[in-house]
Amino acid sequence: MRRRLLLGLISLLGAMALAEGATRLWLNMEGRGYERAAAERAIRSTMEAVSGLTAGVMAEANAPGKSHGPQYELQPYSGYVHRTVAVRTAKIVERFRSGQKDAYVVVSQGGSVAAGFQGKGLGILLKSLENSGATGGREVRVFGLSVPGYKQPQQLTQLAYLLSQGCHPDLVLNLDGLNELRISSGNLGSGVEPSFPSRGQWGSLLAGQEIDGAELDGLLRVHQAQQKVWELGNRLLERGDCASALTGTLALSRVARYQDKWARAQAELIDSRTQRLKGAGAVGYTASTAGRDAVLEAVACWKRSSLAMHQLCEARGIRYVHVLQPTLHDEGSKVMTEEERRVGIDEEGLHPAVVRGYPLLREALRELREAGVEALDACDTFKEVPQTIYVDSCHVTQEGNRILAGNIARMMGLPEPSGNDSDPTQDK
Repeated sequence: MRRRLLLGLISLLGAMALAEGATRLWLNMEGRGYERAAAERAIRSTMEAVSGLTAGVMAEANAPGKSHGPQYELQPYSGYVHRTVAVRTAKIVERFRSGQKDAYVVVSQGGSVAAGFQGKGLGILLKSLENSGATGGREVRVFGLSVPGYKQPQQLTQLAYLLSQGCHPDLVLNLDGLNELRISSGNLGSGVEPSFPSRGQWGSLLAGQEIDGAELDGLLRVHQAQQKVWELGNRLLERGDCASALTGTLALSRVARYQDKWARAQAELIDSRTQRLKGAGAVGYTASTAGRDAVLEAVACWKRSSLAMHQLCEARGIRYVHVLQPTLHDEGSKVMTEEERRVGIDEEGLHPAVVRGYPLLREALRELREAGVEALDACDTFKEVPQTIYVDSCHVTQEGNRILAGNIARMMGLPEPSGNDSDPTQDK
């Protein structure tokens, strides 16, 4: 009896080892490979990605799987604003109203990629700026005003408001490009003006002013899908499923299925809100789509808005730097690792508006330079970088932000950053 049990155990272990080896061989033949750390990182990233308490209105996470309160609120000039950015806006306005002129003030603008860059990346860039002597030895104060989902003309209206309140920063850095294409095309495809703010963030805040049965049902579906991802992710990580390529691959597949259910629930809720706003005749929600091209309109708006920002700054002696951000969906801009392909492209493929629009943005950037704008093309920042940089279609790791900071510094004519400089910012 014991011998049979022992032989059975040996056979089971042998089968498991064979299955593990076959899985790793198959993954290697597919050019994918497998690393436990990468698999666990992907699960944690997915858990973070579904932290939306409601479509387009994120929730502040105070612990994994726990969240509280909306981060965004309506704003009369830029549509909506992150509450942290609203506080920073009040701080910079108060600084200039009080007559403080002792610091070199930097304003950082853009969407979520720019918001991520405001950490390590911007700190490295500004240290390089200090080393160049451009700050005149003054303390550098940074006001990070980038907001996820922002696209032109939101940065323009945001800057115009600051200037109208007497703010006079020394440098305005605008890092954008992707949202203009992706959000604008999504807006028009749903009958919303492409130049208006995102129907996900702004539209959700508008629709959230009135709660009905359909809204509550949609919120419940999103919440249930969110909880499923969190519960499954925590269980897989605690159990150590990613230690094996076989169980780790299955774990990633299960998490991806639940994330897809969450994304579908989000999309259905956004569509429901869009239809409700259209039915109510909300401003911007009755756009005519006949004969219109969202990509061309977005590129034109982006170019005009940047030129206007340059003109506003130039008239006041403010340095304005516009950077076209890199994205994984810009064809040929990076040799993708398998992890990047999975988290940034997956089965949906490249976003057609981005593929078509980025060459047009580069051409518009060239025209902006001819008009005197300090317009920098950072699209190929990661072209020669072999390791995984992107954590999704556009957001990058801190190493990616460091590389991006170095590239921007070079294009700005600044000294080569050391890469280990401390962050000089205080209000990022």
